Amino acid sequence: MKKILLPASLFLLILASVPSLFAQEKTRGQASSDIEINVEAGAGKYLGFTKSQTGGLWKGISGFYPYWFPASELRFPLDTWMFNGNISMNFFKFFSVQSGVKKSLKTGAGKMKESGWGFPGAKTAYADSDSKIKAVFSDTDLAFSIFSAGPLSLKLGAGFLYQNYEISCSNLVRWELASGSPSISVLRGKNRSYKLEYFIPYVEVLPVFRFMENKLSFTTGFKYSPLTRATDVDDYILNGKKSKGKGKGHRTYMGLFNAKYVTDSGIFFTLGLDYLYLLTNGVQKQYYYISLLNLQRIVGGSIQGGYNGKLENKNESQQISINLGVGYSFGL
Repeated sequence: MKKILLPASLFLLILASVPSLFAQEKTRGQASSDIEINVEAGAGKYLGFTKSQTGGLWKGISGFYPYWFPASELRFPLDTWMFNGNISMNFFKFFSVQSGVKKSLKTGAGKMKESGWGFPGAKTAYADSDSKIKAVFSDTDLAFSIFSAGPLSLKLGAGFLYQNYEISCSNLVRWELASGSPSISVLRGKNRSYKLEYFIPYVEVLPVFRFMENKLSFTTGFKYSPLTRATDVDDYILNGKKSKGKGKGHRTYMGLFNAKYVTDSGIFFTLGLDYLYLLTNGVQKQYYYISLLNLQRIVGGSIQGGYNGKLENKNESQQISINLGVGYSFGL
């Protein structure tokens, strides 16, 4: 929390000082400026999940084995609050560029859920853990106005969204059905760390509706990514196993709604709703490293240190956010 308070405070201080620096623009009005600059800060609630599934054909150092899919699943909650900062520039009401960042404020994210299928379609293991999340996003796009009639204008553009997650899990509770007898185990302390990155280039369509002499505007939008990439690293501390996955996908869809009201002084308020769905497919490589928790198994030969093999991997995520913001708009 302390790491975010300082940059957030500085951002808000700069935002508060902008009106006095550009007070001369008030008399000319927003609509008469060829270049319009918007600076905004806010916060929002983030909801959703990201999950990783593995299975399929195992290609290992000891041979091949055909598993079903999925054989295992990790589902991480994305329940957090995020600070956001954004700056945008509009040129001659034709071309715009914007860039924004988001950073998580709250670390507790809910229960991580782990599932295992001992047979096709038969879930034989389930576990949950307390999870903590650190997330940082950046989003930059360029858009051009291609049509305007009355209150409606239509923009086409392209951009790039980057998401970075660091999730730690602790206090494992595991239920397992082995040899027909159910069992439960409880392990306190940290059991897993998970790092995930999404790289999402996209194209976008943005209808914009303006009313009240451009003071009130509503923006809706649809974004599509033709090539999303995902990389993740799952460090399962209890087994001394690190799994590294890479995937690509062509099914990333994003929708948005934004309402904005600009006062006569140039200060504006925003309400935003965003939705994202993505799916990637790839390969996960698994490695064992030496630790006190698996030393006996490595010495006994039941597992081998280093690279062991690879499986098919699928990442899926669904995200919803609700954002409130305040900013200042001025012209040059």
